[in-house]
Amino acid sequence: MKEDEEFNLLVEDPASMYCEECSGRMQNKGSGRFVCTECGWEHITDFGIVKQYLAEHGPRNAMEVSRETGVNLPTIQKLLREGRLEAMDGDTVYQLWAK
Repeated sequence: MKEDEEFNLLVEDPASMYCEECSGRMQNKGSGRFVCTECGWEHITDFGIVKQYLAEHGPRNAMEVSRETGVNLPTIQKLLREGRLEAMDGDTVYQLWAK
């Protein structure tokens, strides 16, 4: 397992996350954003990256979101299945998920 994959696993359980910079505790700030309580180092998950991109650029198709953010298509599809992203006008245009 690659190091970034291990970190993504930790993101699934924010209570077990520690800062890569100082080993301080990471605090979940919501929307895929985690901040170290000790040094302020910040990590943004794939969901946070996609959410931020869509907030700035509006609805886009999955290929464009992937290309512009570096988040792979299977991850975007997983976020859609989880209900964290919402499809409009079929399966190709995504917008932010809103509760």
